[in-house]
Amino acid sequence: MYTENSLKEELLLKLEKEQDEYKEKVREKGVDYAIEKAYEISSRQEIIDCINTIDIEPKAIKALLKTENVLDDFYDEWLNIDGNLYETFEYAIEIKIEQLSDEFYNKDDKDVEQENKSVKTQNKARDCR
Repeated sequence: MYTENSLKEELLLKLEKEQDEYKEKVREKGVDYAIEKAYEISSRQEIIDCINTIDIEPKAIKALLKTENVLDDFYDEWLNIDGNLYETFEYAIEIKIEQLSDEFYNKDDKDVEQENKSVKTQNKARDCR
């Protein structure tokens, strides 16, 4: 009798095996082909990572274990979804731009503050002479 955890582990092993076999096929076709398939390899790994974190009913896991090339099925389904990866990239880039800009300008503000303090200190020293 399988436990829910052992079923999930078996599914993850199945997916990792499919991923390893896919990567080996890609390797056999050379570097240029591997570069073309890098996005797919990465996306497939993200699918595996996601499956590792979500709850799946034991009944569903059993069905997935009996399905050939289930990782291919997951990847193909993901490709057909209307989500916009570009929007996700754009959002992440905008957040990082704001963060880096804030850090840059706050650094400049601190440099200006430090310079102003230095000038004030020099002026006080001159006034004391």
